[in-house]
Amino acid sequence: MNNVCSGGYAKPAYQSFISATNGMPADGARDLPDVSFFASSGFNKSFYVVCQADTVSSPSCAKGQVFHFLGLGGTSASTPSFAGIMALVNQKNGRQGNANFALYKLAQTQYAAATACNSMASPLPAATCTFNDVTTGTIAVPCTKGSLNCNVTVGTDTIGVLSGYGTTAGYDLATGLGSVNANNLVNNWNTALTAFVNGTTTQLTGNNGTSYQVTARYSGDGTFAPSVSAPVTVTVTKAGSTTTGSVLVALGAGFATFTSGPAPQTLFLRSSISPTVVANNSPLSPTGTVTFVDTFNGTPSTVASNVPVNSANEAFTVPGISTFGVGTHSIVANYSGDASFNASSSPAVAFTITAANNPVPTITTLAPSSATAGGAAFTLTVNGTNFVNASTVNFAGTVKTTVFVSATQLTASVLAADIATAGTPAVTVTNPAPGGGTSNSVNFTVNANTGTFTLGGSAVTGTAGASVMSTITVTPSGGFLGNVNVTCPAAGLPAGVTCSPSPLAINVTGAAAVTGQLAVAVAAPSTTLTASAPPAERTLYASGTIPPGGVKGWWTLSAGAGLAAMLVLVLPGRKRYRAALGLGLVCVLSFTLGCGGYGGGGGGGGPVATATKITVNSAKLASNDPTGFKFTINVTASVGANGQVQLLDGSSMLGSAVTVSNGTTTITTAGLAPGTHSISAHYLGDTYTLASNSGTLNVTSTGATTFAVMATPAASNGSPTVNITIN
Repeated sequence: MNNVCSGGYAKPAYQSFISATNGMPADGARDLPDVSFFASSGFNKSFYVVCQADTVSSPSCAKGQVFHFLGLGGTSASTPSFAGIMALVNQKNGRQGNANFALYKLAQTQYAAATACNSMASPLPAATCTFNDVTTGTIAVPCTKGSLNCNVTVGTDTIGVLSGYGTTAGYDLATGLGSVNANNLVNNWNTALTAFVNGTTTQLTGNNGTSYQVTARYSGDGTFAPSVSAPVTVTVTKAGSTTTGSVLVALGAGFATFTSGPAPQTLFLRSSISPTVVANNSPLSPTGTVTFVDTFNGTPSTVASNVPVNSANEAFTVPGISTFGVGTHSIVANYSGDASFNASSSPAVAFTITAANNPVPTITTLAPSSATAGGAAFTLTVNGTNFVNASTVNFAGTVKTTVFVSATQLTASVLAADIATAGTPAVTVTNPAPGGGTSNSVNFTVNANTGTFTLGGSAVTGTAGASVMSTITVTPSGGFLGNVNVTCPAAGLPAGVTCSPSPLAINVTGAAAVTGQLAVAVAAPSTTLTASAPPAERTLYASGTIPPGGVKGWWTLSAGAGLAAMLVLVLPGRKRYRAALGLGLVCVLSFTLGCGGYGGGGGGGGPVATATKITVNSAKLASNDPTGFKFTINVTASVGANGQVQLLDGSSMLGSAVTVSNGTTTITTAGLAPGTHSISAHYLGDTYTLASNSGTLNVTSTGATTFAVMATPAASNGSPTVNITIN
C-alpha cells in the first residue's frame, strides 16, 4: 500500500518569492529540493573527476600524457561540490547566513526577466542565467515488487515503478530551481542581498503622472518600538524604451538576417523592445503594438500595422511579406508605447531586392499557324515555356502588342498589314535582361489569296437634304479573303451627291457574302430663291487689283480673266471648254478697254461697277418637267448694263451666254440631270460696266439616276452602278 506524508514544516518566506505561475506548489509547506547538482556515479559514463595520487596508479592528472584519476558520484560528491561554490560566495561577499534567501530571490529576478534558461543542449541557456531550468526527465525509478511505494501495472510483474516527480518549467519537486551556473551565482549574489537590505519593494501602478504619498511603518519587536516614517511623494512616470528592428528570411527551421537577394523574397520583420530595468532588477514587460514602415523610392508606406508585442518583448510579422519590389528598401519599426513605456522608433534597417534573372523562352506551337494574304487582323496565341510578364512577341521583324497569359502562353496582336502578302514570316519571343534572351524561331504561313469577288449595291431613294443607306455587298469566290475598300468616284456622282464613309471597309473572312452600309447624301436646295453678291468694284478694290481711275484696272481684269480661263481648261467635264471661251472673251474685252479707253471722246473715269442678282422660280423641279427652271438675272449699275450673262453649274457653263437688256434677262433651263445643282450668274460686262457675279442658288432636279461604286482591290465586275431616286 502507498504511504501518504502529511504535515511538514511551514513554507518559509524565501519560497514565497516564487509564485505558483513559476511552479511553486501552493501547499503552505516547506518544499524540497532547493537546487539540483550533478550526482551521477558513472551512469552514461558521467562522474566527477578526482585527482588523488595516493589512491591511483602514477601519474595522477599529469598534463600532456596519459594519467589516472578517480571517478566519483552521488550526493557524497555533489554536496561538497556545492559547498565549494558557497565557499566562493563567502570569499567574495563575506560570511552568509541561510543561502536560500539569496537563491530564491535570484530565481525570482530571473523569472521576472523571462530570460531563456532552459537547460537544453540546443539552444544553450542564456549566458546570464543563474539557474539552468531542468525541464525533461523524472525522479521516478524502477523498484522491486513489494518494496515501499513500488507500483506495478500487472499483478504478475516483479518490477514496478517507485513514485516520483517529473520536471516542469520553473520550480518543480524533482529538480527545485534547477542546476547552478556557479560563476553567475557568485557574481549575482550581492544583488539579492541588496534587495533584502532595502526592504520589500512595492511596484506602484497608475497612469503617467499619478502621484502617491508613501510612508514606512515598522511594527517593532522585543527590542525596538514601532515607528512611522515621514511621507514621501512618489510620482509614476512612463519608463523609456528602445526599439530595434531586423529583416529576416526563413532558413531551415530558423531565420537569418536578410540584406540582399533576387526577387521574389518572402521576408519577416521583427522588432525588439528593450524595457528600462527598475530598482529591484525586475524589468517590466512592455505591451502595445509595432507598425513597420518601408521607405521605397523616397516614398514611405506601412507594410505591417499593429503587430502585437509578445511575452518575449518582440513583434514579429507572421506570415512573411512577399510584395517588396526590386530596389533598396528602408524599414523602421515604430513602437506605440503603453501605460508603462513611452513610444520609440528603431533605426532604419536597409535591404535590397535585386532583379531576378529571366530565363530564355521557348516556342512550341502557334495558334493559328497560318492565314491568307490580305486577311484581317487577328490575335495570335504563342505556346511555349519560360515566358515572363515582360516577354514580347516578334512577328516578321516587328515587336507586336503582347499580353502575358501565363509562363506557357502569350497572345499578340497581328495587323492586316503584317499578312498583306504571301510568305513565311518568323515568330520569336524575347525575354528582357537580366538574363533573358530570344527564343527559337517558328515560321507562320501566309497563303496566297487567289480568289475574286463581285461588288454590288442596293438601290436607294433619297430626299434632298438628307441621307439614305445603300447596302454594299461583296460576294467572294475562289477562296478570296481580306479587306475590300469601297469608294464612290467623284466623276460618277450626280450633282450634289456624296458618299460616306470613303472608303467603306468590308472584311471578307470566309466564303459567305459580306455587306456594309454606305451613306448616300443629297445636298438640300436653297431655302431662298434669290442670291446676290457685292458690286464688282468693291470686291476688286478689296483685293487690291483696281486702283481708282485710269485704265490699268482693265489690264488687271484682263490678266485675271485670262488666268481663270486657263484654270477652267484643266477642270473635268466637256463644259470646261465653253467656260474657258467665255472667260477668254472677258480677257480680250478688258484688254481692249484698257488699251483704247472707254470709247468715244469723253474724258476720265472707268467702267461702272455692277451688282448681279439671280432669282429662280422654284428650288426643286422634276428632271422631266418641260417648263424647267426659270432664272431671272438683274444687273444693276449707275448706267444701263447691256452686256451678256453666263450661267454656271458649279464650275461648268450652263447653256450659252444671254444678252442683258437694260440690266435684266431671263434664262430657262429644262432637263437638268437629277441631283442638286449649284447655279450662279456671271455678268460679263460691256463698254461702260464692269463684270460681276451673283451668289449661288442650289436647285434640286428630282428623278432617277445612278452612281458608280469602285473596290480596291478591283472587283471582277468592275465598277457597277447603284440606282438612286432623288425626291
